[in-house]
Amino acid sequence: MKLSIKKAVLFFGIVLLAVLLLAMEELGFCRQFLDMGCFIPASDTVENVLFILLITLLPFSLITYRMKEEVFQSWFKFAVWYVPAMAIGYLLYPGRGPSHSFGVGGTYADTFNLMLYTFVISIFVIVSIVRILKARKRARG
Repeated sequence: MKLSIKKAVLFFGIVLLAVLLLAMEELGFCRQFLDMGCFIPASDTVENVLFILLITLLPFSLITYRMKEEVFQSWFKFAVWYVPAMAIGYLLYPGRGPSHSFGVGGTYADTFNLMLYTFVISIFVIVSIVRILKARKRARG
């Protein structure tokens, strides 16, 4: 049985969701269901990278799953380079501390970081929607 890329991305998103639920102690799912703590000890950085992957891949994978293969491929060609770049950018970004946000320090550092992450994810969402809609329009005729 050959697993298509579309199904593989959806499966990866679902597995990522399960890993996050087991890893994130803040959510408490692992303690609630297992009564012995979390299976996967993860640092905040790992959890945040997994969360970035999840919120970018899973929703659009679900949206494009029932659409034609051309629509999925159009979105996937964009996502295959943008999502890893976004995750690597998060890991390399020096702004994960209160005094490392491109010179923005003090009280504004956390707000600046949140705005920057929101901006980068918003670019992904907007470009994804545009690519999906254009590909869907081309596929219809």
